Amino acid sequence: MFRKWSASWPGVRKPRESAGGARGWTPILYLAYTRFTRQPTIENALSIARRLLDHGADPNDYYMAGDARYTVLAGVAGEGERDSPRQPYAAQLFELLLARGAEPFDTQVLYNTHFSGEMLWWVALVYEHTIHTPSLAA
Repeated sequence: MFRKWSASWPGVRKPRESAGGARGWTPILYLAYTRFTRQPTIENALSIARRLLDHGADPNDYYMAGDARYTVLAGVAGEGERDSPRQPYAAQLFELLLARGAEPFDTQVLYNTHFSGEMLWWVALVYEHTIHTPSLAA
């Protein structure tokens, strides 16, 4: 269903122009920050993200809350002040977003994940991504 819908929706191809909904966000932000309850939607989150990125979604998209930038990566990581659960497929979504150009050194992700002390999964992914990318090598 998503494939048919997204193919006919020009907003997916022009992310900034597609901002809408209750929060005025782009589709990739809604995907990152929404915690779905339907199992088929949860299981297809990665393919939906891939489709959005294939059609021009920005892996570095964000919304502002005061002076803080909340990125797609921060949405996938969850936690933070709202104590949102991490996306069920967070590691795979992170890998996809990093492969598609997301800024790996997102301090909001580090800040959000430090509350639970479970930040090593993210640090390991960033390390693996940057160590093999010459221009990003730490």
